[in-house]
Amino acid sequence: MVTQKNVTEALYKSIINIRNKETKMDKETHINRYGNEFTFTEDPDGNILWEGNFEYIRTSLNENKDIIMIDPGGGPYLSKGMPSSLVHPEIEDKEIVKFQEIKTGFKIILK
Repeated sequence: MVTQKNVTEALYKSIINIRNKETKMDKETHINRYGNEFTFTEDPDGNILWEGNFEYIRTSLNENKDIIMIDPGGGPYLSKGMPSSLVHPEIEDKEIVKFQEIKTGFKIILK
């Protein structure tokens, strides 16, 4: 049975730290259970760019039509209130507020 705890533990175990030589920003790479690769890169505003294959995806919206949950097929499941360190260990003491759709995926807005 897939639970939030299992997903979180799998996310921690599968993140690989690599360096993006062009921007000098840390990039975290996650390979989900279907072999899809997702990258998480801190942007200059202190938010996180989440890029990868979002062909199959579930989302949830709040009353303001903000995206507050994203679950691509095979994971990783992310939602409002989760700590930023789940997807980028070097960005601590922040939490996910919402998501904004961008051309290459989503921008994770943090507070």
